[in-house]
Amino acid sequence: MDCDRATVKRRYDRLTKFIPLFDRLLFLPPGLRRRAVEHLRLRAGERALEIGCGTGIGLAYLSDAVGPGGRVYGVDLSPGML
Repeated sequence: MDCDRATVKRRYDRLTKFIPLFDRLLFLPPGLRRRAVEHLRLRAGERALEIGCGTGIGLAYLSDAVGPGGRVYGVDLSPGML
């Protein structure tokens, strides 16, 4: 079902506090996000953009991958997630 932008923002703003619980309930394996970033094969000094970054859980792994000379950007529609 298509929703307008305002509806999507409100929905995710309300869900923000439950994100860690969703991770546990969905039994996400430890290290899943780290391994996902490893598969990107980023190199030091590169740039990475995560669209729909949510609470930013994966941004630290991206930052580690590109190192101090790289840049990481995260974008999310929901201010509550950020």
